Amino acid sequence: MLPQRAVFVYRHYLYEREERSVSTLLIPTAETARLEFFLRTCLDHDVPLLVLGPSGTGKSASTTSLLVDLPKDKFIVNIVNFSARTSASQAQDIIMSKVDRRRKGVFGPAMGRKYVVFIDDVNMPQKEPYGAQPPIEFLRQWLDHKHFYDKKDTSKIELFGVLELL
Repeated sequence: MLPQRAVFVYRHYLYEREERSVSTLLIPTAETARLEFFLRTCLDHDVPLLVLGPSGTGKSASTTSLLVDLPKDKFIVNIVNFSARTSASQAQDIIMSKVDRRRKGVFGPAMGRKYVVFIDDVNMPQKEPYGAQPPIEFLRQWLDHKHFYDKKDTSKIELFGVLELL
């Protein structure tokens, strides 16, 4: 049996820390440490990342907890959750919501900051009758060609200083 003092120290440690809800707690494991290492390395070197794995393995929770803890003076974080009803237009609006206009057709985060876009549940948008998923096609165009087109006048839009995490 542990001495009474050890139990008190344990309780002090357990209950005197900052108040957090159970849903925000993340128990570190070897796998979450690996994921955090790769995420940090990709963030440091501006490399886009696609996190794959079976459902329920903590991909979204690990990534979100890392992104929420990034310094706000260096990063602008945009966490986007796709659903079955997400359209390509909504995806474009959400991605463009946190960038500033630099000049005609060129957008980016505020000077000295990086814009990190984390898109969760990429596979969720509903398929059209022909099998296409427009939000995914929009993301594919953006990642492949480094630009997309304005919805109003179809002019080319380029984003700089942006890192995509899917």
